[in-house]
Amino acid sequence: MKTVITSEYETLFRQHFRLATLYAERIVGSAHEAEDIVQEVFITLLDTDFSQIRQKENYLYRCVRNAALDHLHTRMKNRFYDINSNEMVRLAAEEGSHIDEQALIEQVASLYRRIEALPEQGRRIFRMICIEHKSYVETARLLSLSLHTVKTHMSRSFKALRKMSLFFFSFF
Repeated sequence: MKTVITSEYETLFRQHFRLATLYAERIVGSAHEAEDIVQEVFITLLDTDFSQIRQKENYLYRCVRNAALDHLHTRMKNRFYDINSNEMVRLAAEEGSHIDEQALIEQVASLYRRIEALPEQGRRIFRMICIEHKSYVETARLLSLSLHTVKTHMSRSFKALRKMSLFFFSFF
């Protein structure tokens, strides 16, 4: 599918790319990440029918804000998982044999079995976001789904895993 870049899109890009990047940088705290976020937003906007949008600049900045907040959410979630993994290793080192390594391995295997028991779409989205560390936006784009649909599937997946894995998640 060949995308035609309209003059409205080009004008929006030329006039607002740098400002949108600075706006995203204020949210995420990194110029490099902000530029990537704004580029992704503009790529997503390529498929947008601008004739249906009254306030194009407001729409652009709302998209940038949401993408930056999604990025922060993903970064915080990944940091949470990394911290908890490191904390488990530290506790295991401090307490020596008090943590049964075999039981922990079995619990991790059990979690993966529970992930496999998720509905197909939820499982696919969960893997992409939590295991492959893709962003919600990237996952939505790769699966040709709306961002809202991806978020809904993730919420349902986490809820289902919590119900199935209360003991495992008590470690975290």
